[in-house]
Amino acid sequence: MTSVNRFILEIPGRKKIEVDNLILDFNGTIAENGLLIPGVKDRIIAISKFLKISVVTADTYGNVEKQMLKLPVETVIIPKKEQDKMKLKYLIESGPEKTISMGNGRNDILILKNSVLGIGIIQSEGCYSSVISAADLLYTDVLNALDCLIYPERLIAALRN
Repeated sequence: MTSVNRFILEIPGRKKIEVDNLILDFNGTIAENGLLIPGVKDRIIAISKFLKISVVTADTYGNVEKQMLKLPVETVIIPKKEQDKMKLKYLIESGPEKTISMGNGRNDILILKNSVLGIGIIQSEGCYSSVISAADLLYTDVLNALDCLIYPERLIAALRN
């Protein structure tokens, strides 16, 4: 699956960001207790019109493929060991300079640090404390985080110099 358009973000005082990919963690980020958070599906569909979306997860509940069924995403199930390194490997293959990532866990720190834009998510399943310093932005609601890609003007206040 290729992106139809490229996500371009021009922030005053920063270099232009041109993005083709979005990597999403599953549990604690777009899902709670293994179930997709209401509202995420519609936002994924909207974002897929301009970004290639990948859900990269160890699939703790064993149902990510069912939850992603019929959604325009690539589902990547990684081994339970060294999840952080496996996610980083996937990011490197995708091109960190053209990838935004979202996550909440310890296993997301490397992708948050190395993506062109790392977005930490703090919701009901919690957030590993180091995610706060690894991410460029933090959101307490994944719907707001996804909306910032649909309405990129919302990012300007938080990211400008």
